[in-house]
Parts: sequence; structure tokens; C-alpha cells
Amino acid sequence: STVLLLANRHRHTMLGEATPRSTLMLSAAAPLMLWLLLLFAATVCVVESRPRWRSARGAHGTRASLLVGYQVCTVAGNLYLAVAGCAWFGAEVPATAADRLYSDLPYVRKHVLAPLVAHLASDLLLYLSLPELRQPALIAHHLLTGALAHLATHPVPYTHHYILFFAGAAELSNLPLGWIELCKLLPPVRAASPGGYSAARAVFAASFVTLRLLLWPAVTVRFWSDSLLALRGDVACASRGATLFYLASNAVLTAMQLGWGVIICRRIAAAASAAGARRRVAGGRYGLCQEGAFFHAGLSPTPAAPDCAAGTWALLDDIGRFSGQLRVLRGGRCESRRGRPNGTR
Repeated sequence: STVLLLANRHRHTMLGEATPRSTLMLSAAAPLMLWLLLLFAATVCVVESRPRWRSARGAHGTRASLLVGYQVCTVAGNLYLAVAGCAWFGAEVPATAADRLYSDLPYVRKHVLAPLVAHLASDLLLYLSLPELRQPALIAHHLLTGALAHLATHPVPYTHHYILFFAGAAELSNLPLGWIELCKLLPPVRAASPGGYSAARAVFAASFVTLRLLLWPAVTVRFWSDSLLALRGDVACASRGATLFYLASNAVLTAMQLGWGVIICRRIAAAASAAGARRRVAGGRYGLCQEGAFFHAGLSPTPAAPDCAAGTWALLDDIGRFSGQLRVLRGGRCESRRGRPNGTR
């Protein structure tokens, strides 16, 4: 298999001398990036045409249309990668480590790597342009992923089999995350569709656990096993530097996902615990101040607690944790955050 790998690598190098694969990938990514930016511009125009959203702003004053345009643009990129990556589930696993590491898969170059580069580039442009998105962690993540995409084609095809999952199928979990992020960027969106936000959180949690906490570690173990064989010389290694860089990057990304997984599992447990609580109805009537753990979202106690002389209260945050303590209340009044009196929406 080593002799075949070296011969195959030589053939790819000779064929790619005139136009390196990395150059071909960038040339394929350029029009895709243009389409994503056109989608961004079209979304901005549509949102700006709606008077209801024309005056809405993000936390740093960015127009709502720009934030919605970004989210539509990035979800479109994630959707393409996720659909293309679904081919991983039915793909035949190469028999040898050399084939799993160094097989040149045109499908991956065309439908995963090129769209991935376009997706990363358009996202980075918007990250740098919109203050709500200008987060160092996001920028660093995209730059790192871009470097991995480049190493997948230069100096030789590398890890195409694994990229089909890591950059393709795994993106399925990012689809519901788009709606969650939009709701955080623009709270009025969440207020307009609270049910959609809750549904997106549930779908995201289920897909994240399945893809990122169960399948991802299993694929990672095989990837590390093949890569260590290459580093030991049991498989012809095209570039030790690229292999080490991939291993280090995979370790960082896997650790981050396991950390996020712990947070998500805690939220699921907290939500399940909250769902088991019982609402209290006094005298056959349902009072806002008598909801206990289910105190209405959007209501806040002013100055300290609602006016529930014979009841108890507790605020429940968006991930199912109690804030405050259950206690008998005396005095005070209950208002919504919009200043409406108790008992109104």
C-alpha cells in the first residue's frame, strides 16, 4: 500500500503542477462566496422593507437587517455543507489507513472544501464588519478551519474521508443554532416567536449530543489511530507538519465540544427537573404571582418581589435554573419589563 500511495502521490503532483489543487479550490470558492454575499444583500433589502424591523437594532446599534442577513448567509453555508456531508453516512469506509488519510475525493473538494472556504470567507468579512459579531474566538476558529482546509489539498490530498464528516455531516447540528443565535442577537425575534426558540434549542441539543458527543469522538479515535500510524512510519506520511497540525487542531476542537456538551447536558437535566414541577392554582383561579417555578418570562419583581401575600415565587432563567429563593412574600408589586401592571401581558 505504501508503494501505491507514493505512486499515486507522484501522479497527483505531476497532474497538479500547472494548477495546484489549493488554487483550484480557491477558484471554485470565489463564485460561491459571491452567491453568499448576494444572499446577504437580498436578505437585508427584504428586512429593510418591513417597517416593523426597520428600527430594530442589535446590542451595539447594528441594524436588524444586517444581523438577519448575516444569519441567513451563514445558515445557507451550513446547510450546503450539512447536505453534502450526509454522503458520509452511506459512504464505504476505505480499507486502509493510507486510503483514509490520502485518498483524493473530488466530491469532497467540490462539495465540501470549496463551499467551506466560501462560507468561512463570507463569515469573516461580516465578523469584521459588524460589531456584534466581532468576537476573537469566532475569528480564530474560522482562520484555523481555513488553514485546515488548505492543508487538505496542499501539498497532497489529505483526510478527505474524515473531512466529509468533520466539516460536512457534523454541520447538521449548526442549523438550529442559527435561529438561537439570531434570537440572542435580536431579542425582539425571540419575543415574536418564543415557541420557535424553544424548539430550536431542543433540536440543537439532540443533534449536538448525537453528532458532536457520540459520533465525533468515535470518528476522532479512528482519525488519531491512522495519523499515529503515519507519524510512526507504518504508513507513508506526506507531511509530518500537516499531520501534527491536524492532530493538535482536532484535540482543541474536540475538547471545546466536550465542554459545550457538559453545559448542554446540564441544561437538559435542569429543564427536565423544571418540567416535573407542578403549577399551583389557588381557589380555582390562575394568578400570575402564584406560578412558583413557572413565573412568567418577561416579568420581573419590582422593587423586590411580586404582590403575592399568600404565595411564593421564583424566577426561572432561560436554561432552567432558579434565580432567587422560594419564600413567602409580603408587599411589593409585580410589573412586566414593559411597565404593564400585574395580570396583563
